[in-house]
Amino acid sequence: MRNALHLVDGLIVTTDNSGGIGEKAEDVVNVPDEVTAYFATRVPLLEQWAANAEPLAVLLHNFSGPASWKAYVNGVTQLFTDANCPVPTISGSTETNMELLQSSMAVTIIGKRKAEAEKVSEEVAEQNHQRTITENAIDLKDQECKDHQCRDQEILDKLKFNHHHDSQLEWYAYGKPLVGTAVLENQSEIASLRIIKEAMHRGFVQRMWPVGSSGILKEFRKLTNDPTIELQSTLDLHTSAGPSTTIIVGVPRTICNQAQQHFNGALHKLHIR
Repeated sequence: MRNALHLVDGLIVTTDNSGGIGEKAEDVVNVPDEVTAYFATRVPLLEQWAANAEPLAVLLHNFSGPASWKAYVNGVTQLFTDANCPVPTISGSTETNMELLQSSMAVTIIGKRKAEAEKVSEEVAEQNHQRTITENAIDLKDQECKDHQCRDQEILDKLKFNHHHDSQLEWYAYGKPLVGTAVLENQSEIASLRIIKEAMHRGFVQRMWPVGSSGILKEFRKLTNDPTIELQSTLDLHTSAGPSTTIIVGVPRTICNQAQQHFNGALHKLHIR
């Protein structure tokens, strides 16, 4: 799911970085180091949730110097607290040999898929295994080859539709795309992690996908695996959402009104054209 790395036993690794944002004189955006770590952690946490996983540990990669370490840890801790999540074990490393002119750091989260996600993963793996067996057999006869290819394509199309473009879901964007200083100046318009987590727990959101620097449209094309799909929305579909200030959510059609109430009317409909 998105940029998550899937490892054995349901382990999920997600990461994000930040450069030129912090307390150094040469930084492009000057903010406290705590704020830098807070928003740098936001992206990999959302990507964990997009993969239906929960964090187990956080690794900090600190290139800003020893003085920034405590503030970075505080920023990570505050994000998990605000999201109403347990704070995982935090560890990492600091560059102490070279002093950089600009702030630089990265956050890596190691998580594990939930039990229900494990079951889905096993089913998908079995389907892929069966497809591999079919593909390996496509050299028996010309006609058999054509038949197998047709069946494989039907399976792929069906899986693509079911996984990426479920007809039972309505798609919305939650939160306004913001980047740089606009993130700090418009915090009330940023997608709330606490609200999105509660929505997932209560079933208002069946699928979610954080938006990054490429904007809503390109992220939705990644989600659906359809590079030609077009959208219409009241939001800017092309501007950067920075530290995932916007999240794409799939809401069951039967409970769209309840979902809007949960999000305080902050869901922006994504009309597929």
